[in-house]
Amino acid sequence: KDLIPEGITYDAATGDYYVSSIYRRKIVRVTKSGKVEDFTSPSQDGLLNVLGMKVEAKRRVLWACTFSGPRDGDRNGVGALFKYDLTSGKLIRKYESASDGRKHLYNDIALTQSGDAFITDSSAGAVLRLPRATDTMETFISAESFVYPNGIALSADDRLAFVTNQRDGTLAVIDTAQKNLTDLSTNMVS
Repeated sequence: KDLIPEGITYDAATGDYYVSSIYRRKIVRVTKSGKVEDFTSPSQDGLLNVLGMKVEAKRRVLWACTFSGPRDGDRNGVGALFKYDLTSGKLIRKYESASDGRKHLYNDIALTQSGDAFITDSSAGAVLRLPRATDTMETFISAESFVYPNGIALSADDRLAFVTNQRDGTLAVIDTAQKNLTDLSTNMVS
């Protein structure tokens, strides 16, 4: 009852599902046969409140977005992206937010076909990018460009990223090559 699941992702290679837990700070695997088991234990590897996740089936990687909250005291407002090996369950790498005086909340993730990751930072109002080639997190769309960006999805050709502004219900599109940001809500008919 206290799992408080938030994200779910599917592994096309095995048929397994992965469910994130905000409260228990863990990731649960539901196998193709219906067996439920912990993929990570609570707070394993420093896991924070777990939100959006993506399986990169071809490379056997599970990505998980996390954040720290009020129960973390001095660490409140830290965002982190975790990269796990799907086969062994071991942490490959953790990418933690910068200590820049802002609060961070890594919420959702979208992956390009080449393995680049786009991450929403809901508290900072930004979109981050983790290029596979450099393996270094960078700001893609600057802080305060969004009002609590939450969901993110890519077009089939990876040229466009669609981002929701949760607090005001608007939708924005980003040209991933040019970094142009367009608010689609101004062109929508209600």
